[in-house]
Amino acid sequence: MDDLSPEGRTEGRTEGRTEGTLFALSRIVERRLGREVTAAERDALRARLDRLGDRAVDDALDLDVPSLEAWIGRAPS
Repeated sequence: MDDLSPEGRTEGRTEGRTEGTLFALSRIVERRLGREVTAAERDALRARLDRLGDRAVDDALDLDVPSLEAWIGRAPS
């Protein structure tokens, strides 16, 4: 028996897509930086994804490493 309303299913799919995109964006950034992102950086990525949508992935791919470090709110090391 399906207890979810159509709105609930749509909301669940949207949330799943957002989480999947956040995971992919985090992995892209980690590979580009050569390290894991911190919890604070992951929060910054989520905020950028919320604000920019899929364009955030494009930005992460287009930026050089120092710019990517700044983009996620961390000074280049």
